[in-house]
Amino acid sequence: MSISVIVPFYNEARHIEHAIRGLLCQVDVPEGVEIILVDNNSNDGSREIANRFSEIKVISEAKQSSYAARNRGVREATGDVIAFMDADCVPAPDWLQQIDQAMSNSDALVVIGSRQSAGDSTALSSMAAYELEKSRYVFTGSDKELFYGYTNNMAVRKQVFGDLGPFLERSRGSDTILIRKLVDKYDCDSVLYVPEIKIRHLEINSLGRLYKKNYIYGRSRRRYNHIVRARPLSTGERLMLFRRAVRTQKFSPLRAAGLFTLLSLGLVYWVAGSVSALLKPDQDLRQRTVPRIDS
Repeated sequence: MSISVIVPFYNEARHIEHAIRGLLCQVDVPEGVEIILVDNNSNDGSREIANRFSEIKVISEAKQSSYAARNRGVREATGDVIAFMDADCVPAPDWLQQIDQAMSNSDALVVIGSRQSAGDSTALSSMAAYELEKSRYVFTGSDKELFYGYTNNMAVRKQVFGDLGPFLERSRGSDTILIRKLVDKYDCDSVLYVPEIKIRHLEINSLGRLYKKNYIYGRSRRRYNHIVRARPLSTGERLMLFRRAVRTQKFSPLRAAGLFTLLSLGLVYWVAGSVSALLKPDQDLRQRTVPRIDS
């Protein structure tokens, strides 16, 4: 089984070298791995940094959209499996090995890994514990409307794109749209969650950055809900996952109270993003047809 790694980038001069070196320093690399970076009109020197590494292929996509760049990479890819990562992320040393193992030992069409923030504060680690419980709950369950995707740590069999078509070339949310279409057609077992497939998200180095992402996710969900039905977690589910995280991590009462406060504030940002999407006209509704990708 061959793997094509696709990393789109736009003005990521701060992070891209860390991402590339993380990919080139993998241990026990499976045979048949190629690394494709897709420049999406960078003007900050990112392309020049990427060009210094002869081991990778650097191509361009003129349409300004990270999903257009990913589609361009998929069309260029020769692998049986497409592993997506972002340029502001660093993979764990065994990232490719874990992807290869997960895909080889299962019938899953998509494998989703776990994400860690770059910051090491108590607040961020507490939030990470909750996110881990949330991902396990969603991806091992059978409620299709809860399923979501994230292309900074997701591997997809290339045949999926031949079957379901490419990513919609939107600003946000096309990874979740793809996952929802997949589980609607093939059921929830087509997606496998493997927390051992890890990346470190360099952008998320503070609570402020994390809450900004919550706002973006709320805004994004509202904007793709007219394409695929996505259900947010209920209050009861959120409380259950909070208690599970506290119990699993053996948090003290003080730390548990801190996590509850952090989660409540994060929900406020998520709701604010959702409301913002309602008030502002959705540019993503005006979709253009994109070419199919043969498997």
